[in-house]
Amino acid sequence: MLLHSGDVYVFGNGNHGQLGQGNNKPCGHPVKVPLPGPAQQVSCGDNHTVVLLANGDVYTFGKHQEGQLGRPPSDDKEWHMVPGCVTLSDSYKSKWISASNNQTFISVDESLVSDDLLNKTVVFGHTDCIGLLPPSIDEMKSSLVVINPTTLLSKKLDGDEQESLSGRSLCIDPEYNVLWSFDASSFEICCYNPVAAEVKG
Repeated sequence: MLLHSGDVYVFGNGNHGQLGQGNNKPCGHPVKVPLPGPAQQVSCGDNHTVVLLANGDVYTFGKHQEGQLGRPPSDDKEWHMVPGCVTLSDSYKSKWISASNNQTFISVDESLVSDDLLNKTVVFGHTDCIGLLPPSIDEMKSSLVVINPTTLLSKKLDGDEQESLSGRSLCIDPEYNVLWSFDASSFEICCYNPVAAEVKG
């Protein structure tokens, strides 16, 4: 049972640890599952349980022989009988879960820019596009992210598509919808078309 408070209560057969109580005993009355935060969704497979927390973390417990818990076993023989966090890439945030038979499904959103990096990112935009330019190429898999503000579709530019704009002064030209860059050390001025980059297939 998932309460409005975000607490999760379970009862019934616990022969595989699917009640998350650290044992494989059945329970004839509701008991609270020890979770590190409030839950927003719960799903159950044949003998395992999946919980999505409000912060996007996913916890699993119960039968594990088919890999349905999504986490590696530990030396503790009861590791699967207590809630454990499924490790995903830092760029992913879980938004929906489901469990069926011996399977677990997690729907995720991918973050193109982390919260920490966003604070240091140069953001530019106009009516046709929004651009996110990180402080250096090394801090991001791709140096420039261009977003269509109407459709919210995004394109990451990397490799040969992107040159370093690190150390350059930048400005967006609202008249011609281009991005100007200036390198003070070489007095070089360059012009880029982020709109064309956004619509590129």
